Amino acid sequence: MEEGDYVICPTCGWENDPNQLRFTGMGGANQLSLIEMRLYWELTNKKHPPNRTAEAKEATRIVHRELNRRKYAEKYGHDKYSQDNGQSET
Repeated sequence: MEEGDYVICPTCGWENDPNQLRFTGMGGANQLSLIEMRLYWELTNKKHPPNRTAEAKEATRIVHRELNRRKYAEKYGHDKYSQDNGQSET
């Protein structure tokens, strides 16, 4: 892939959007930014869902929940979502 070619990655399904590559935290051709897509892939090992679908909304929810969890853990030094035995509450 080259910058600005708008090719869709066969592995993760993210469209190569030059604006989202330059400004990695902003939206564009993809509902998830490149940073968010990388996190979504890390968490689920699933392709980018089509924009404006229930799957895309769920992907956004998963990513934002994880980002909030990480921010909380960094700020307070622990994960409020973990139980004493280290298992996540889900």
